[in-house]
Amino acid sequence: GTPVITVEDSGEPANIVRDGETGSVCAPQPQEIAAAMARLWADPARAIAMGEAGRESIAHITWQNVARRLGTALGYADYLAARES
Repeated sequence: GTPVITVEDSGEPANIVRDGETGSVCAPQPQEIAAAMARLWADPARAIAMGEAGRESIAHITWQNVARRLGTALGYADYLAARES
């Protein structure tokens, strides 16, 4: 996986990325983004570990799971269950 660099006002990515664990969440200024990139570049082992942690943290987000949750929310759970079997 690849560690994510996102900014605080990016919406959902900032809610998914755990700063310092699965990537970096920084202020929306070019110098802050550049600093986050420099930290990852300077420590490849940490970048790899963050990328792997990120991949594990979102492994449950699949199109099948998204469709199932949306179908349930819209009342199509029985229809989706029948299609999966």
